[in-house]
Amino acid sequence: MSRTCINNIHKEFVDFPEGTFLCLYEKQEGAEPVAVRLQKDDKTVHGMGGFSHSHYLGLFPVAQFYFDTPSNSRALQVQHKVTMYSGVIPHDSKNSSLPAAFYEVELSNPAKRELDVSIALSWADLIGRGIRDTVRFDEKDFNFAGDSADWCFMEPPETESKETTVYGWRGIHQFAKDPGQLFPSKMTLQNYNSDFMILAEQSQGVKVSCFNERLITDQAEWQRFARTGKFSGQTAEVENRGESPVKPVKSGAVAAFCHLKAGETKTVRFLVSWFMPEPNYEKIEAMPPKAFRKGLDYGRYYHNFFRNIRELSRYLIQKREEIFIRTIEWQLPLLDSSLPDWLKLKIINSGYTLFTNCVLTKRGCFSSLEGEMGGLGGTMDQKMCSHPFYQKLFPGLDTTENEQFSDNPSDGGQISHMDILYYDGINTVEPEKWHADRVWDGGSMVDNTGAWMVQMLKNYDQTGDISYIRKNYARMNAAMKFMENTCNQYAVPIFGTTYDDATHPPLFIFSATVYLLMLRVAAKMARLNDDTKMAEEYEARSRITEETIS
Repeated sequence: MSRTCINNIHKEFVDFPEGTFLCLYEKQEGAEPVAVRLQKDDKTVHGMGGFSHSHYLGLFPVAQFYFDTPSNSRALQVQHKVTMYSGVIPHDSKNSSLPAAFYEVELSNPAKRELDVSIALSWADLIGRGIRDTVRFDEKDFNFAGDSADWCFMEPPETESKETTVYGWRGIHQFAKDPGQLFPSKMTLQNYNSDFMILAEQSQGVKVSCFNERLITDQAEWQRFARTGKFSGQTAEVENRGESPVKPVKSGAVAAFCHLKAGETKTVRFLVSWFMPEPNYEKIEAMPPKAFRKGLDYGRYYHNFFRNIRELSRYLIQKREEIFIRTIEWQLPLLDSSLPDWLKLKIINSGYTLFTNCVLTKRGCFSSLEGEMGGLGGTMDQKMCSHPFYQKLFPGLDTTENEQFSDNPSDGGQISHMDILYYDGINTVEPEKWHADRVWDGGSMVDNTGAWMVQMLKNYDQTGDISYIRKNYARMNAAMKFMENTCNQYAVPIFGTTYDDATHPPLFIFSATVYLLMLRVAAKMARLNDDTKMAEEYEARSRITEETIS
């Protein structure tokens, strides 16, 4: 594990977090025990070395790997394979947006002698780290970008850790003593997680032990693990002293110990879950006017179903097998297809942006962020090529975001570039219920309107639901009229495009081909709305533009 970015979607993360890793213990009859970290490096941490070689397969959101050749210890007899996964299930937003990850380790003993084996998952205390906050939002020309000089790191809260059991799984619960310390000065869409749970399955033949809280530099419990494969279960007296707002100083760990007969295989399972309390809107309403957007939703989709991390973790344990099976179900037809392997991997792994760049609020407002663009989101132009994954798996979310652009067009009727500012809020899908000023206009380009139209038609092609096209037909005609007014004598728009890092020639092939696509889509939408006159007009204009391109 090399990066943890569950607190802040846009930019900050905890890089190479000390105290967060998997490790393996083995004791063979007649031999000294050995303990190694399941990490590819040549370091020695807590007396445990890593591995010099790894084998990895990533099919988002599932990853599998195993290591061979320990770098600082003797070779192991036990064989292992780690499978890590979260849920991405088509048409199931609930089970695809749960704040959790499972870690499963398959252990096999190919030797003739019996083995004692233990897997430990150590987790650093990440609560409140990597979150940006500000009190300067009332100043003139305030810059909302999260990496600007107007923002600083939030002070981490006092935290505690206790042993816990959930639905037969045992482990530790890390939590903020006062979750109110995580309440921001300025409302944003960051994750103000107040709770973590690190649990291991207690199954037949698998014994679970843990330590709740230690300074990351504390060696005592790891020395015990290296000797016995188990932890003491004791909690240390550890205070929060001068903690870095990014670097954690405390950690806890859970170990799953088992005995393997010759030729036997067992699987040990861990769950890591985290939880952000639902925002207190009475408290939000009392904030200065520029510190929040009235009527906007700063909650998370899982707040519709769970009140706390215990409810969440219990549900995850009960649904674990179903979540895994339904996640790999949609991958299998692709993997069994005649597509080249590189394309199979590209299609499946393009879904990673659902977790790294997307926001889904309690009310179901959805948007995707544009990478490092200061927390700007929506990025409609990019969707011309980047949206097909979640459009196919989650057409409802795709339509939700498209509606946000429909409800907040740029001046002149064309579709805007952005619909969200991560450090301010997300445009609501029902402005008549939750009125808010336009969060971000962000200008417009030819491919903003083009991508919006393509997604609208794709939604119809996939679902057969024509209501969305009919609702937005007038909006589409207005946007197309705007584009027509920017056309030159060659029937091609002279207007901005997503390729804005270079000077465009007056007749730009990208603008021309996108506009031709838009005319063809508009003609089809006109016919779906029984508007023969406009369909014929769009078809005639598309022939002229096609002649220009030719």
